[in-house]
Amino acid sequence: MPWLTQLRRTERLDPASERLCFVGAFAHAEVEAHGRTLRTYLHDQGIPSALASDVFSVFVEATQNIQSYGRRAFGGAIAAERDTRAHGVVVIARREGQLTLFAANAVRTNDVAVLRERIASLEGLDAAALKLRYKQQLKAPAREDGSAGLGLISMARTASGPLGTRWTPLDEDLTLFTLRVSLASV
Repeated sequence: MPWLTQLRRTERLDPASERLCFVGAFAHAEVEAHGRTLRTYLHDQGIPSALASDVFSVFVEATQNIQSYGRRAFGGAIAAERDTRAHGVVVIARREGQLTLFAANAVRTNDVAVLRERIASLEGLDAAALKLRYKQQLKAPAREDGSAGLGLISMARTASGPLGTRWTPLDEDLTLFTLRVSLASV
């Protein structure tokens, strides 16, 4: 899977720091299986329950983004499962004393500006402002793509710092979107 190699290179990830790595289509059944694996790992490592819950919720949001953008970029759920370019990568690593979740997946290049703006609009917001943004978004109508638009806000609320992003053009139609979410120290 080229996205894993790209993620490791651009984020300077040492495979020895990786605790879990999920690669693939992230269809519903795979997400459930990966979720069970993640919960077991967090429990077995003695990760405090509040942090484990944060890691799990960010994992769910990241995989939903991979599913959503895969379907959008590759013409529906079935096509996205068959086209490996629609697959994604989620890595949970221990980095600088924190658990950090990295997610990478292809998005349509013409979606990049909107996605960048959504993320930029969250930068610099404190916990109270993020909570207010979340409540406002709950009341907003669903987006054209059917999502409620809560995923990035939820991840920003959970993160211990700003969301990190990287955008790597793949071709004229696709861009590799990499998201980094640092969580509490362990």
